[in-house]
Amino acid sequence: MDNSSGPVLLLTLLLLQNTSSPKASTLPAGYGMAEPAAPGAGSSRNHSLVEYGLRPGEIAAASVVWGALWLISVLGNFLVCLVIHRSRRTQSTTNYFVVSLACADLVSSVGSAPLLLLQLSSGRWLLGSGVCRLGRYLQYLTPCVQTYVLLAIS
Repeated sequence: MDNSSGPVLLLTLLLLQNTSSPKASTLPAGYGMAEPAAPGAGSSRNHSLVEYGLRPGEIAAASVVWGALWLISVLGNFLVCLVIHRSRRTQSTTNYFVVSLACADLVSSVGSAPLLLLQLSSGRWLLGSGVCRLGRYLQYLTPCVQTYVLLAIS
């Protein structure tokens, strides 16, 4: 089973890393972080996020890597489910647990990876608080499901 959401999440966290004390550290030239407008300034977007000042080349490189890992994850997990579903010989209790792991990884890949890529490319969250809560819920739910399934297998 292909479980590439871990390295992808790590890559995203490294790209979107924010320092805890912005005054104590300096950013290299071209990496300025723009603070959002003050609440009530006429804009209805979420004001709790800092816009990330990534260069277009960095965004393109991260998008290509992210997209390739996402495609590998989706295709690999889909093929695992398809092979176990189609072949009579592979339909065992253990393989049903493997299908469960593949489905949890598919939900993680399809449910949260495109949302994070959109946030990375735009520099801020564009989809509102409901989609934000749903994406965060999926990001916390799927590793827990995978852990419980691995515990059940063992």
